This record gives sequence, C-alpha cells and structure tokens, in this order.
Amino acid sequence: MSKEKIYKYRKYIDTKKITIEVSENFRYLLCVPYIHINNDKSILVIMKNPSKADENISDHTINNVLKFCENKYSKVYIMNLFPNYSTDPKEVKTFINSARFQEVMNKNNEFLNSLLEIVDDVIIAWGGNSIGNKCEYDKAIYSVLNNVKKVNKKAYAVRIKGSKVSRKYPWHAQVWAVNHDLETYEWNIK
Repeated sequence: MSKEKIYKYRKYIDTKKITIEVSENFRYLLCVPYIHINNDKSILVIMKNPSKADENISDHTINNVLKFCENKYSKVYIMNLFPNYSTDPKEVKTFINSARFQEVMNKNNEFLNSLLEIVDDVIIAWGGNSIGNKCEYDKAIYSVLNNVKKVNKKAYAVRIKGSKVSRKYPWHAQVWAVNHDLETYEWNIK
C-alpha cells in the first residue's frame, strides 16, 4: 500500500500569512507571500483547477509555481479556470454539468477581475484540455484572456528557454521542472 506524498510549503514562504478563499469544494483564490522580499510586486498565476493545496499544505504544482516566482515577487496569487478541488481533471466535467456551475464560475470571475486590477504580472499555466469538455474549456480560457485584455495587461506563459510551444494551450505548471532553464514569454491574446 503506497502512502500519498504530502507537500509542505518551502522555507522561503511566509506560511503564517497565506490566505485562501474557499467555499465548500471550491477554491477561488490562494495567496502565498514570500519571506524577506524587498519589493511589492505581485503575480497572478492561472491554472486549470485546484488539486489539494490550501493554507496548510502545498502540492507539487504549487511548489513549482512558487519556486519559479521566488525572488521576483513578494506574493503569488493562484487562481484557476475552474475553481473546484479535484486531483482528476476529468471531474471538472461533472462540475460543468452541475446546477451550480454558472453561479460558481461567476464568483470565480469576480475574484479574477478584482485581482487583475492589482497584480503586476499574469502567467497562464492551465495546460491542454484534459477535462473532457473542449467547448467549456475553451470558453473558460477565452473569458480569462478577454478579462486580462480588458485591463490592458499582458499574459505570459512559461517554457524551457528557446523551446517551441503550443499556440493553443500554455504549459501547465505541473511540468515546470525546477532543474530546467525556464523563461516567460508573452502569450498572444487574440
């Protein structure tokens, strides 16, 4: 019987000041501040859906994001296209078909719009469509990118320096290996 790995926040995170906006099984926002950063810059990283991370435990993907943003920002805001907690992205399809889908997505968009007004940078990192509903997936992406564009911000994605990437979907933060030479590049918002 295998034990599930528990991820902790790294020593450069101010764990006492982590904040979270969660309701039932929906995480709308996770804000993770760094210790001893001498700037006031903040970044919003938008992924697919939350896996496990909360104010007490991290997960592999969140740790990748925090490592990548370390020494560049004082805090990282983390949101998702779909706010429902699930370790299996296909469970997002069940959420999409639920009676509360539109209500929850509207609340998610409210959080997104308020954050876009205050953050310095935006990274998109949701990866390809693994939820089993391409139409709703692409619709959520369009909505997010349109909101980014409305506030005259640029969206960035992450890749290994000089590598070719998909023009359709940015790399998911789960694949941001800390031992690779990663860089941001501007995502073309149409």
